[in-house]
Amino acid sequence: MTDPDLQQFLNYLQFERRYSANTIHAYRRDLERFAKHAQRPWTEVKGHDISGHIAGLHGSGLKPRSIQRALSSLRSLFRFLKREGRVAEDPTTGNRAPKTRSRLPGTLDTDQASRLFQFEATTTLEKRDRAMAELLYGSGLRLSELAGANLEDLDLDAGYITVRGKGGKVRQVPLGSHCVESIRVWLTVRKSSTAGEMIREAGSNPLFTGRPGHRISPRTVQLRLKKLGLQ
Repeated sequence: MTDPDLQQFLNYLQFERRYSANTIHAYRRDLERFAKHAQRPWTEVKGHDISGHIAGLHGSGLKPRSIQRALSSLRSLFRFLKREGRVAEDPTTGNRAPKTRSRLPGTLDTDQASRLFQFEATTTLEKRDRAMAELLYGSGLRLSELAGANLEDLDLDAGYITVRGKGGKVRQVPLGSHCVESIRVWLTVRKSSTAGEMIREAGSNPLFTGRPGHRISPRTVQLRLKKLGLQ
């Protein structure tokens, strides 16, 4: 038997929200599974029906992320039904899915890190990228701190960089010999080009610049390091 409320909601997702067929199929699967559990019209569903369903999914061994998606499907449906005047209250209110475990980021071992720098930097961009990679790897700077670094923050003779971190806190970070060497190479090619002149006139002197001479963005750093890692 066709469920008119459910079908109206799925039509809304398809024709008004322009969701893909795969997404709509996932919504249908989650909602039909709940309907089988609840055994009552959507207009009669209560909060304990939702919590009981979540507990059942958890007890069956379903992963937290899948349970979160199932609860999200129910929330979307009842928001729609409430907007349409079909229900007075949203029974999903107050219900929460199990939290997913936070995954720690993967790290490079010594051999992998060594391989990362086994390339000959010949172009201006490659020399810049090596300097960025050496600085991130050797100093532990945050991505935003690297993108925000200025030339005046460097003291290569003393071997450190002044970093302005979160909350305006300032710290001095030591630099290794390979990092210092790579930065010196980058500064040589940077100085011989016009990169950064426009920014310098505006009172800023970024350490790392992009093609148009503007300060490099964190996203560009991410993309360049990803390319370096794949290489």
